[in-house]
Amino acid sequence: DLEKRVQDRTESLQLARDELTQKINDLKMLGAVVDKSYFAISIVDLQSPGIPQIYVNPAFTKVTGFTAEQSIGNQCRIFHDGIADPDAMNQINLALENNSACTVEFIDQRQNGEKFWNRLSIFPVIIEDALPRHYVIFQHDISALKQASAERETLLQEIQENQRLQSLGVLV
Repeated sequence: DLEKRVQDRTESLQLARDELTQKINDLKMLGAVVDKSYFAISIVDLQSPGIPQIYVNPAFTKVTGFTAEQSIGNQCRIFHDGIADPDAMNQINLALENNSACTVEFIDQRQNGEKFWNRLSIFPVIIEDALPRHYVIFQHDISALKQASAERETLLQEIQENQRLQSLGVLV
């Protein structure tokens, strides 16, 4: 009887170890995805004084110019109206008040003063229908996209003007 209980307990422990190993592997994979992401990702702790950033990935430094050492432990600027675009800040504040997500695009500034178009998305981390404890912030430099879009608009206007002039020439 004792041998049977030992065998059952050994099997139970083996199963628990296998499940724990799988969870560790899943967490490593998720960590690698976040760390290697092309998007700047930061996480803020809503329940700590000053709402500090508790994580930034390497892409955060590429997009904002701020290192992890400069950012972690400091208040994220979106929680103290640190974005110069009032419309974007209003949308963010509304999302924060409603514990909801939002995405805004605005002209931002890196640490070195260089301007860029920033697509910023925030969303609360809500576990078990409680109030959010964290917000996750994604940032992406969309300057090239905005420039290409402006060039496209210019070309379309030139094409329309050429077509208008061509039609006028045919009419004359």
